[in-house]
Amino acid sequence: MARAAVSAVEHTLAMIKPDAVRAGKAFEIMQLIELAGFSIVYKKQTELKPSAVEEFYAEHKGKPYFPKLVQFMSNVPIWAMILAKTDAISHWRSMMGPTCSETAREECPKSIRGLYGKDGTMNAVHGSDSAASAMREIQFFFPGVVLRGAPSSPEELGQWLGSASDYIAANLQPVLIKALTVLAKQKPSGEEFEVITFLANWLLANNPNKPRVVPPGAACDAMNVEEEVEKTKE
Repeated sequence: MARAAVSAVEHTLAMIKPDAVRAGKAFEIMQLIELAGFSIVYKKQTELKPSAVEEFYAEHKGKPYFPKLVQFMSNVPIWAMILAKTDAISHWRSMMGPTCSETAREECPKSIRGLYGKDGTMNAVHGSDSAASAMREIQFFFPGVVLRGAPSSPEELGQWLGSASDYIAANLQPVLIKALTVLAKQKPSGEEFEVITFLANWLLANNPNKPRVVPPGAACDAMNVEEEVEKTKE
């Protein structure tokens, strides 16, 4: 019996343009993005110099609207985001709507551009048009970021699940067992939220990866203790 392939998560670059940011609609648009099932993997607010805008929109250079586009996008706040979802590129472009905001209002009134756009340049949002563009645009705004998609086959899914199980057994189970043991001894009331609050507070207080603040002057003492411990092991 043939096994169905696992749909891979795809990444795309999304940008909230200056007109929507200026209008105070950025976080509203982010909420719509998440409600549509996208994960916002990374996001940042930034401003682009004219040279950076020209580089980002290099494929449009020479078009009549290019100088207006560069002026519109330069030295003003924008939001850049990496979105993740199955078929993220096509889904985000569909959600944005037609490039011309007036067309979007007529044909796709509930699209982002139909709701927030003004014209063909001030059209609220941008999205990558292909996998190659997505890779280039993501690296433009988030240089050095390495993205790993979801498993694309049952075999790869099995490897992922195995790695996750090993990590949980080694790092999470011991802490959770301690937390549940303390919970059983303390015996808070049976109310659901009190139990959850108790566990949450205990895990916050006993997080093994919690940063520890070393008081001034104590660092050398701690180093001396560690050196003595190492000597006893020799």
